[in-house]
Amino acid sequence: MVRKAWNAPVRGDAIYRVSRRLELTRRRLQRCNRKEVGNIFRKTEEEEEVIARLQSLEVQRGGLSEEEMGELRSHLALHNSLLRQQEILWRKKSRVQWILEGDQNTRFFHQATVIRRHQNRIRVIKDEDGQQSDDHVVIRRVVEGFFRARWTELTGEGSRVVMSLPAVWVLEEETAALIRPVSEREIREAVWSLEGDKAPGLDGFPLVFFRRY
Repeated sequence: MVRKAWNAPVRGDAIYRVSRRLELTRRRLQRCNRKEVGNIFRKTEEEEEVIARLQSLEVQRGGLSEEEMGELRSHLALHNSLLRQQEILWRKKSRVQWILEGDQNTRFFHQATVIRRHQNRIRVIKDEDGQQSDDHVVIRRVVEGFFRARWTELTGEGSRVVMSLPAVWVLEEETAALIRPVSEREIREAVWSLEGDKAPGLDGFPLVFFRRY
């Protein structure tokens, strides 16, 4: 899928071509996920129902036939695989890096995700007059006003800021090192130094994707 997306004809500058091909790859992967993988939570419930039915038969009969036992083992293996996928999914959403996978931490990762989303949500805000409001329109206005006031550049008289000269000067060779083009080696070192399952931006692709492809 990656090769097909990268061979698609795309016009534009280099960064646009990369961005566009990443988008094509993402769409192909999403279609494949819906078709081949589907809803892992629903599949887990279905597998649990089949396993419960076979185990109930085993209790009633005092055992299962060889064919039924093979079927039970197959469903148990698939169920464990689905639980593993759920754990990885919730771990990525929770952004927890200090705990290792493999101990069925799905519930913990899920709770961490819910808590993080709850903490990141602004429910009440205090405006410039000290009045609190939970109205979404007011919250948006206060936030926009805060950043506009802080980051809008002043023009005209009175906007000049007298800056003192730094005590330490940057040497010419240091300046050249700072402004030189980034090398492929530096990019590779930066990408390889990060966690493989971290997403670098809005495209959602983890670092392991760029290391492999």
